[in-house]
Amino acid sequence: MTTEPLGFGMAKRRAKRIMKRKSRLRRLLSLATLKTVASKDGLKEAWNDLTTFIRLVTAWMAGTYTKIPYKSIFLMVAAIVYFVNPIDLIPDFLMLWGLIDDALVLSFVAKSIKDDLDAFRQWERAERLGVGKAEAAIIDKEEPQSP
Repeated sequence: MTTEPLGFGMAKRRAKRIMKRKSRLRRLLSLATLKTVASKDGLKEAWNDLTTFIRLVTAWMAGTYTKIPYKSIFLMVAAIVYFVNPIDLIPDFLMLWGLIDDALVLSFVAKSIKDDLDAFRQWERAERLGVGKAEAAIIDKEEPQSP
């Protein structure tokens, strides 16, 4: 098992409090969306995972996507908390260096819940295409993968 990144425990404690009230969770997602736009270049690959976390938690809150373990939602919220917090292991004001630890935490969570993220992305494609999950899986195999 992979060891969780340093400082992630604090983010998990804050996530536990945030998840008790939907208004707090909505505010966290809004802050994360704003910071995501400003951090796209610095996050590179982790940016895709972060935007998926935001979409998935939003869909879960709205009740449109519920086929996911609570633990996975909790880990994504904790990762978003860590990302939004400007003072973490490497403070964000240190330009791109401050995003390194954020990317590490985002990647850690993404790898921990990979199957759940893949299922959600497949569900999103099926919803967007107006087809069932099985048909979306077939289309995914037929479409060339982007680098």
